[in-house]
Amino acid sequence: MSVPDFQTLMRPLLEEYGAGGERRIADVRGVLAARLGLTEEELAERLPSGLARTFDNRVGWAATYLYRVGLLARPRRSVYAITERGRQVLAANPERVDLGVLSQFPEFAELARASLAKPRSQPPPTRRFARDFRGRGGSSTGLDGYPD
Repeated sequence: MSVPDFQTLMRPLLEEYGAGGERRIADVRGVLAARLGLTEEELAERLPSGLARTFDNRVGWAATYLYRVGLLARPRRSVYAITERGRQVLAANPERVDLGVLSQFPEFAELARASLAKPRSQPPPTRRFARDFRGRGGSSTGLDGYPD
């Protein structure tokens, strides 16, 4: 198995927090890696920039999006907990939670607007999602959100 894209990690991440309580993202990352059966080699894989491990980065993006749309709360740095909205999304989406699901929330539109306003050399995942989402007739399946 290769390292899943950040959207594929959203539902498992939300499920882990759904078990209850506040938890450090580093602890949940370890549980997710074991749950997904990732090898040491896969966990050591780095982004093309070499600055971060791919799995850590993708879990970070998943957590950021879930937090920004109110599915996770962040009571302090690097610590998250599921919200009631997060529980509702889990119940309503038993197969997958991805940017298409998150797009129903007004916070997502605001996040996309803010992201589009920032000049960057590489489009952020939100901008790439918006472009690809429109180009695919609304389907976000398989979108990685990371530079190829």
